[in-house]
Amino acid sequence: MNDDFTSATNVADGSATVGFQAHTVHEVSFYQVAPDDPPEKKYQTGVRCLAGGIPTRARLLFEHVIAGGHGTSKVRFHWFLALLSDRSLHDLAAQDTTALRAARNQPVRDDDEYADGLRIVHRLLDAVSTPHADHGPLLKDLDRLPPDQHDKILRHLHLVIDGPLQDQLWRLEISRVLTRRLAADRQQRVWKFFQPVPAGPRVAPVPPNATQPGAHLLAWVATSVFAAAALHLGWILVQHGAVGAAVAWLVAAGGGYVAAWQGREWGIRAYRSSTLGHDHRPWHRTQPPPGGFAHQVDNLFQHYFARYLPYGQDRHTWMQRTEGVRKELRDEVVEIYREQRVTAPQVAWLIRYLAGDVRSRWEQGTLFARQDDAHARPGNGGAAALGLAALGVGGLWTAAAAMAVAPLAGLTTLVLLLGGGALAARTWLHILVEERRHAADLLDRERRLADRQAAFQRWCAKLADKPDDTEMAAWLECDRKLLMDETLRHYQLKPSDVIAHAFVDAPAPGNRKRARVRYGPWRYSRYRILLFLLTRDGVRQASAELDFERILFSRPERMNYRFEAVSHVRVVASDVGHPRHVTLRLVGGDMIEVPLSDEEAERPEPGEDVRLLSGVVLDASGVRRTVHVLEGIAAEGKEWIHRQFALAGVGAAAPPDPAS
Repeated sequence: MNDDFTSATNVADGSATVGFQAHTVHEVSFYQVAPDDPPEKKYQTGVRCLAGGIPTRARLLFEHVIAGGHGTSKVRFHWFLALLSDRSLHDLAAQDTTALRAARNQPVRDDDEYADGLRIVHRLLDAVSTPHADHGPLLKDLDRLPPDQHDKILRHLHLVIDGPLQDQLWRLEISRVLTRRLAADRQQRVWKFFQPVPAGPRVAPVPPNATQPGAHLLAWVATSVFAAAALHLGWILVQHGAVGAAVAWLVAAGGGYVAAWQGREWGIRAYRSSTLGHDHRPWHRTQPPPGGFAHQVDNLFQHYFARYLPYGQDRHTWMQRTEGVRKELRDEVVEIYREQRVTAPQVAWLIRYLAGDVRSRWEQGTLFARQDDAHARPGNGGAAALGLAALGVGGLWTAAAAMAVAPLAGLTTLVLLLGGGALAARTWLHILVEERRHAADLLDRERRLADRQAAFQRWCAKLADKPDDTEMAAWLECDRKLLMDETLRHYQLKPSDVIAHAFVDAPAPGNRKRARVRYGPWRYSRYRILLFLLTRDGVRQASAELDFERILFSRPERMNYRFEAVSHVRVVASDVGHPRHVTLRLVGGDMIEVPLSDEEAERPEPGEDVRLLSGVVLDASGVRRTVHVLEGIAAEGKEWIHRQFALAGVGAAAPPDPAS
């Protein structure tokens, strides 16, 4: 934790205007219940809500379970925690106080693992009326509870008690926080929460064989004409006794065969290389519409190719020389994933893999290699050239001899020979190139799909221990409490000196990542945390930016003001009536801006209820308590503080009703 809290400012900086690069909503039923769900599911969901920093929703779920006749010790234990979570008794509204007194009058009759925990909660509330008594036995019994119950009591009820016992519980809670803040391998796992569920590997389909239906018939007809003309030409030479020309005819025939066979391999390689798209000339990039899927994919390719540089390679040169490959891969990704339910962050793993793969193949000298390269031997070009030379020399000798011994027949035969040969060569080359291209593309596609599948599995394995929302909430709570403890120590205050407190967790300016589960609050990679401490002498306000992934506080700010210094409070509400922004104006003219939430934070996903989601967001961010505190001090000043003290003693159980 950054302990540099020495700077101060006159106005708290809490602007939450953020340009997000990516956000994720995890499609898990973590905080969802249906009206007809069994009580056990509602209870378990309530426990998760409580652990996730959503005590109001947790309390409602526990009350549903209790109203259904399932008010066991474990349910009532968690109900108390939800009602009092991070609240002092001064913070309770009138209906909360009534509910607490009614619950306190219900004896603990169960004899299960949570009965002792429930009795400890009752004893802690009884201790409110005797803050200066010896509570050593109570703390010892608290330590004997199972670790889960012990930690939950410290986490949620540390502000309930007044006096020395509250201070003791706070020190115990801070000791727990220091241990839990880095627990569960937070530094290595927290970034994974912001990663979306990756889209599965895909490869562009192979274009079908482009050979026309009548191409084979045409090729065979042309070949037949060529063969017949060649044989007739040889027969003319033999018939007229031109032995030397006949030998030349054999040389030309052999050279033609070699040129045709080896030239086929050479032509295929030339064709395949021309379709790879590794032209080093500048690529004229047409910018897609900003903010769309194609634009985001384009940016990811630029980012990862610039990041994955070959050793010793200049970045500018690397980006220029891979423009063609990058364009081909970028167009493929955009095409195969262009659909509404796939977002660019979901294919970032693939783009990252492709950039690394291009770098590896570049370093190995195989970037432009294709599956069909194995069919082309190093001597293809030389053999084809020798065949063409033999064909040319032998063909000219043969043609001259045929025209000399039989001018008319020789000319006719040569015309048919050249025409049929040219047509056959062109048609067969197209057919064979397409067949080889199609077969090679199928092999290449299978290889690329297997490689991408392996990369996808590696990425999924890396995300397998992604933290759940309750872990994120627990880590954030630890950070908040350490900020509060640092503020208390800076002002030389004890927890018992604080009448009320309030937190606001807002996204920090420049925050780039956020994620949440369905019906859960947003979790940010960077927070701006504001803390209000109300004491007898006025308000102590502190704020700091929290890098949640690096677990580091920065830009600390503090300010103090008396209750009488607050001239008025202005609350801006959302469409559903929940506060979104609070402005405090001090008597001296200073303005204190307190961002509570933004429109995006309360925007529901398909199938979500906007009011329920908005309530969850505000509950988790501490907005309700903050607005209650700020409006109270603005409206009544010290009178509000005196009225809060008048509520003391609500923890004691009311005398039982004689009629019951």
